[in-house]
Amino acid sequence: MATKDQKEKSQSELITQTVREAALGTEGVSGLVNMQPIVNGVLVNNLFRNLEIEIYLKVFYGCNIPEVSWNIQSRVKNALAAAGLPEPKHINIHIEGVDLKDGGEEH
Repeated sequence: MATKDQKEKSQSELITQTVREAALGTEGVSGLVNMQPIVNGVLVNNLFRNLEIEIYLKVFYGCNIPEVSWNIQSRVKNALAAAGLPEPKHINIHIEGVDLKDGGEEH
């Protein structure tokens, strides 16, 4: 039988994977950024049963950043709801860089 900590860790991993897939599937997103302690560009905090999600990513040059951010937030909320996971209180988007669409160097 799984302990409470194991269940919370498993749920956190499921939330992280769901958020990653939703963010990467959004038009304009070129990738997620890895920085310690962020794993695969996503940091999930569950403080006092208030789910907070931080997403660190790069976008493609020329995209509409506010629109991309709004779309990510909507996709994440919908993906979590479809998976039966808790609704986040906050979804914060951090743009860490811009990539050229042709795979060129960062700017």
